[in-house]
Amino acid sequence: MKYVDLTIQSISAGLLIGLLIALNYHGEFALVALLQFFVGAWQMLISLFSVLRNGSESVRRKHLDYSIIYIGIFIVGAILISFGLHVFPVHKIAQNVLEWIVGIYVFGLPWILAVYHYTISWKLVFNKHKKSSSFLPHINF
Repeated sequence: MKYVDLTIQSISAGLLIGLLIALNYHGEFALVALLQFFVGAWQMLISLFSVLRNGSESVRRKHLDYSIIYIGIFIVGAILISFGLHVFPVHKIAQNVLEWIVGIYVFGLPWILAVYHYTISWKLVFNKHKKSSSFLPHINF
């Protein structure tokens, strides 16, 4: 399963990066956000299955915890922002700052979580344990 997970993540990351380059900051980031959602859902499910199978010793436990915290804050933040924008008038400068904060939260933090999970998956697949021998122990081959 770890090979399938890494393959799906690698293809998804390539598609997302390619799409970001193709868009060249001309807008239409809804498709990127949708793909990010599917990548995040995949990673969260893999982390959940790993934790259910291996218990709290799973290396993906922190990723699952961070993802749950992120989603909780995202939901509460979205509710507060939508309520606040309708109740309180927002100055143009404050609105621009709010858009930057939302942009960082919607696009920046998911990428950080995705890279974190990708490095965990990469290490699980490619981190081979070398047997150490007593012959020339100060030299690692």
